[in-house]
Amino acid sequence: VILRTLAIQNIEFRDHESIDVKSYVQETKIDWIEVELSEPLKQILDLLRKGLGTYVDQLKQGGLNTKFFGIKVSLKTLLEARREIESHGRYELRSPLYTAIRLVHAIDLLETQGISAFIKFFERLSSRERVIGLKKLMNNEFVKEAYEIAKGARLIGEEHPKISKLKEVLEPLKENEKAIVFTGYRDSVEELFQRLNEDGLRVGYLIGKSGDTGQSQYEQVEALNDLKKGKFN
Repeated sequence: VILRTLAIQNIEFRDHESIDVKSYVQETKIDWIEVELSEPLKQILDLLRKGLGTYVDQLKQGGLNTKFFGIKVSLKTLLEARREIESHGRYELRSPLYTAIRLVHAIDLLETQGISAFIKFFERLSSRERVIGLKKLMNNEFVKEAYEIAKGARLIGEEHPKISKLKEVLEPLKENEKAIVFTGYRDSVEELFQRLNEDGLRVGYLIGKSGDTGQSQYEQVEALNDLKKGKFN
């Protein structure tokens, strides 16, 4: 559909081993640093998984093919289940399905980004109207408890342990050394910027434009120029 819409006739694929690309690829060294989640995060995750289980059970009881529910319920399998539900007109299963999809995303946010990103996600959900399954989600006993624990943990400064590990990696940087930290979520950019600034590190950020949020093209260019000038490292 995309090829036809854009009138594309041919596609060429390149990767880092391609002859006309290989000479421009720099050698990359990767050091994996493992961190262990704190007890509050583990407790919240356990509650969210229990909440997810209640909606998966509803989908199974509704006759949805069990091939979608292996050892771990993933976003990919839930999206496949959505296609089956829509194609067979099983609209009564949309509520538990969409709720399960939101919970899988919430679990991913908590595991990879931390408490603040998780809370902001639920705050945005709560502010929306006419969202399928939202009321049931917010009234789920496991989800409600997880949300309350998360809010309490944030009040006492609890966050993802990789933030403190990141500080350890960045603090030894010398005046003329620079580092770029990538993150997959906008909320994480704000959280990291605030926390690293509070710890006395000279940091800036660059984020794409999306609707009314993010940085304009001018602001993005300014951020890159400030990095080159050494305003932050």
